[in-house]
Amino acid sequence: MVCFNACGIVIFGQTSPLALGLFDRSQVHSQLVLQSTCQATSFACRTRLMSRINTLLPFDHLGRVTCAHTPKVLDRSAMMRALQPEDSNKALIFAAQMFVDHEPMTKATGKTFSDMVELFGPITEACCSSGMSFGTFSDQEQQGDIVCVSLALPYTDFNAVQWPDVPRPAQGILRTLPKVAEQQQAASVYMFLWATHPDHMGKGYAKSAVEASIQAAKTAGYSSLVVDVTNVVSQHLALNHFGFTVMEPKARYHDHETFKVVQCSEYIIRAVKDLGAPAGAAAEGKELQHQ
Repeated sequence: MVCFNACGIVIFGQTSPLALGLFDRSQVHSQLVLQSTCQATSFACRTRLMSRINTLLPFDHLGRVTCAHTPKVLDRSAMMRALQPEDSNKALIFAAQMFVDHEPMTKATGKTFSDMVELFGPITEACCSSGMSFGTFSDQEQQGDIVCVSLALPYTDFNAVQWPDVPRPAQGILRTLPKVAEQQQAASVYMFLWATHPDHMGKGYAKSAVEASIQAAKTAGYSSLVVDVTNVVSQHLALNHFGFTVMEPKARYHDHETFKVVQCSEYIIRAVKDLGAPAGAAAEGKELQHQ
């Protein structure tokens, strides 16, 4: 008996299940696996079954099942690009949702999606205008939803953001982080956010987007990147994958009454990455970037 289902084709023997093959339609090539679990199945029976499946499935010269309807393979590199001002709304929606769902301080203070949209409007727009922010889209045409971002902008532009006049309870704990010297700010890029939608994790999107932001900062002549990372996952990525180092001291959540409910991380850290560009070159690079 040959049975078709959503996964593929499964063949059963006469007296007990005999899994002769499984054709996975999600693969371009699938290996036909022969697993006999019934000694009583005769050679003639197996021959008839194999003859039957050969009439149903095309095989290549190596005996592999080939799929007549090959699914479209996504070119993931084509799904990422530099974000433009017109991408601000999509980036804002994505950033607000990621903070509400996953960022410890946002969850601790009970901020809503609407709160974060209002709060992040100006900085998201500034990031999408910086030439240093990148997004991965859900399609190769780059017209679908954003599923991963690396949002960055010059530190001086970050300082110049006109934040809405709304409560910002995180400011108290953030002020306890190490100060970035004024001279260093002029030569630094601030990484506001990198995040990947949970449905798209494990595909290397964040790595590609962050590395693109790092390269853009280097090209523009900046000498360092600064990031504030609020959870252990992002901290691991920053320190162990992207080459950031911690600026001491750290800010401990439980030292602040508002954030004593945070359990997923112990600290917020401010971290810096040396780009090796000569200090003072950033102004020249920024000038060229806007020409």
